[in-house]
Amino acid sequence: MTGHPSFFLRHHKLTPDQLMAAQRFRQSHNSMALPPTMRKVLHEALIEGKSVQLMERQNGWPARSAKAIVGVLLDVLAEWEDQEKIAPEPDNSAAAQLDHLTAAGFDQELARHMRLFGLNYGEARLLETLRRAPGMALSREVLHARLYAHDAFPPSLKIIDVRICQIRKKIAGTGIEIRTIHGMGWQLDWPDWAGQEVREEWACSADELLEFVDQPEDDLREMGYMQRFDMTRIEARLFDALLTAKGRVLSKDFLTQRLYSESAEAPASNAIHVLLTHVRRKIRPAGLRIENQRGAGWRLVIPAPRKSEPQEPPP
Repeated sequence: MTGHPSFFLRHHKLTPDQLMAAQRFRQSHNSMALPPTMRKVLHEALIEGKSVQLMERQNGWPARSAKAIVGVLLDVLAEWEDQEKIAPEPDNSAAAQLDHLTAAGFDQELARHMRLFGLNYGEARLLETLRRAPGMALSREVLHARLYAHDAFPPSLKIIDVRICQIRKKIAGTGIEIRTIHGMGWQLDWPDWAGQEVREEWACSADELLEFVDQPEDDLREMGYMQRFDMTRIEARLFDALLTAKGRVLSKDFLTQRLYSESAEAPASNAIHVLLTHVRRKIRPAGLRIENQRGAGWRLVIPAPRKSEPQEPPP
């Protein structure tokens, strides 16, 4: 019905980029610095839920032009958002974000979800799509577009509700939660220590890390970190620098030179701090820590090897 906030999204087919821009506008339109006319039109379509006929009549537009106008403004907003993002890492590009949201290229992650939680392939893709959009509420329409964009005969939108319900039952008790954000969609809360099985899988000993260090080729070591900890290339290079330092403190200037010496552009001033935050989060389940040595830099702390339980002599 006309007037519902999601009326325009439900009744007018949008591209994936337009859908993402519409969701961002609905979530944070009050904080966006947009031109007044652009804000007014998008507010009427996405927040007030006016019909295209009413918008054309009130704004004096030609018949059947409102949908095209709103679509163009959403394209502008999508480009604008991408330009304003500060991306210290290559993987923060629009293409990488699209890969994350579609769960494309993450077969290993999907297999892990299926094994740990007993999900089928479709449920695993939906869970991974939510996980790759941290802090974002994804609507039914966006999830459907991401998961079934290439299907010749996609299922109805109701399939998203059914699979959300099935996933919630299977992840119960793991610490992972799919929250319903009223009027916006669903958002995934995935704590660092979510589920005992996940913790056991990511357990990593000092001996296993030393196997990485023994690899003479930088690329081989970095690929190992990327696969083991789900790191990006630049995160793996930072982790490799800390690991191969064997407990020594590395300064910000040293890490900047190590990571960006071949880059034509200077990194953002907070690039190292952002990378350290990401790496800390990804290695924490393995029991690894990055200590901040105030005024000097950072060093990696590796847990001591586990002591084997003494075995009783045979009778």
